[in-house]
Amino acid sequence: MRTMTSPRIRNGHHPSRTSLTTALAMSIAVAALIPWQASAQEEDLSVEALYRSAANLAIEGNFTEAIAKYEKLFDLAGEFLCEDFGPQAGGIVFDYGAALLQVQEWEKARDAFERCHFFDEKDCAKSKVKNENTRKDLALFQWGFCESQLGNHARALELYDQYLETVKTKTEELAKIRNAFKLRRGASLVKVGRLDEGAAEIKELFDKRIEWQVTPQFLMQGLLELGMGWVEQAQKATTPGAAEQIEVQAQLFLDQNAAVVDVSPVDKFRFGFIDRLKKLGFDSSEAGMQTLALRFFSMVPTLEEVEYDLQSRIQILPGQAVPAAYQQIIDQVKAQREKPISPDLEMQRLTARAYELLGNYLAPREIYRHLVEFHPDVEKDRRAELLHEAARFSTMIGDYASAQYFGEIFLAEMPDHKLRDNVSVFMLQSLFSSQQFDEVVRICEMVRERFQLGDEQRELPDALYGLALYSLGRYEDAQVAFDEYAKTYKGTPNREMVMYHRANNRMILGDFRQGAELAHEFQQEFPESTKFGDLSLSDLALCRYNLEDYTAAIAAVEKLEEGFPQSEALDRAYNIKGDSLVVRSDDVEDEAESAKLREEGLQSYLKA
Repeated sequence: MRTMTSPRIRNGHHPSRTSLTTALAMSIAVAALIPWQASAQEEDLSVEALYRSAANLAIEGNFTEAIAKYEKLFDLAGEFLCEDFGPQAGGIVFDYGAALLQVQEWEKARDAFERCHFFDEKDCAKSKVKNENTRKDLALFQWGFCESQLGNHARALELYDQYLETVKTKTEELAKIRNAFKLRRGASLVKVGRLDEGAAEIKELFDKRIEWQVTPQFLMQGLLELGMGWVEQAQKATTPGAAEQIEVQAQLFLDQNAAVVDVSPVDKFRFGFIDRLKKLGFDSSEAGMQTLALRFFSMVPTLEEVEYDLQSRIQILPGQAVPAAYQQIIDQVKAQREKPISPDLEMQRLTARAYELLGNYLAPREIYRHLVEFHPDVEKDRRAELLHEAARFSTMIGDYASAQYFGEIFLAEMPDHKLRDNVSVFMLQSLFSSQQFDEVVRICEMVRERFQLGDEQRELPDALYGLALYSLGRYEDAQVAFDEYAKTYKGTPNREMVMYHRANNRMILGDFRQGAELAHEFQQEFPESTKFGDLSLSDLALCRYNLEDYTAAIAAVEKLEEGFPQSEALDRAYNIKGDSLVVRSDDVEDEAESAKLREEGLQSYLKA
């Protein structure tokens, strides 16, 4: 073979043909070929030397430089690569594609594997060297994988099936890549909507894990691929029922197979499974599959669990030195711990969010209570968020004492924080239930100054403001607050309570006509009220009595008796009815009728 010292392969001539051995086609190692004699100062630019250099760089994990070597080789060899070495040179193109896979350059890798597959027909159409491109079929499989990474799953499936048809008689070759084939084909089936087929393909890895020697790490990869498919299908679901069915199928698969994905905390950390499980859980939550999200979150180990697993491994090793690979993990865990937001804390927040979306508020309250207690030294804004959420969820479950507890900590530590007003609102329920009405008025007035009337942040303070004034006996001020609320807030959780007390307050002020009208208005708006329906009818009866509308007063009492036979308000109402009947008896001229009314009045008194 001609010795080359020029950086160009040809100047009207080219190296004589040399056969590459089978090793060139089937492994990264290069067959021993006759070396070119190059000076120590110049790079050996022969095809063999460049290929050997690229292969060694890839073995060392230096894929970027390996890719550069391959590209230099192709540039210098040009169209004569096949002319010199024949179809077996397709193996060089295959190895180039394999290096591109490592840096996730999917489009270039796809083009490389496609070129490798058609190398005989295109690059080597005129070659006189007759040998075999042994990577031709395998290139189909890798080509399909690249298409899947580019989101072209239908095309990937075509290539996978074409590969399977091509090698169906080559059992040894198929066995070598069977696990990867099942995983990749199954993932693409799921992503084109063939969920049952895809799950069955991947499930086969679980069912035959012993026979096929499928590692837990590989099974975890299969689970993650399947999980992404579930999420994509849920996102495309046109009805809530369809999305729910996907979640049911996913949970069933996990019930049957999650136990065999026995990946240790250290392996989950070093193989990147922790971040992928977190993302899969978050994406599941975004797709509306909260129970599935919680399932994935439960598979994420804490940093403490990773460290414990790691130390357990180190203790049983011979010698004193920590292996470099383990030391790297130790350093990485330490770096994770030093982040402003630790991964463990973030994981807890994601879990709380999923529970909240499920409508379970107790679980997130307990999560944030734990975070408040065990993460007191997080940075200020994060601490504020934890206390805020602990107070918010305490309010949502009706634990107002805890809401006040977390609120007091918040105000003591961060009195000027932007979330202060929110926390103050959460405290209001606790203060109100403990009858600290002056403090309720103070906080409500503070919040009312900061937000416009009608703002969502003012709804609860505006409701409790009137009620606190009412409870303090400041009825004139309370009426102004009640009327303002009634005009501003429609359909709110606190409207029923405010509207009742608005009518009752008018009655207390002696404005019986307005009180009766507002009581009637309340009953029209809340005809099924179980909290205040009986009280409103009792108030209506009293107002009508004081307006000397005795017939209407009696009717209100009878409606109360019929609708709320166990109400404590009946005692007063029976007396009102008795008084109304007695007054009416005095106005009746017929003695028999008058006597009858007095008797009915007496019976009403006796019921009280």
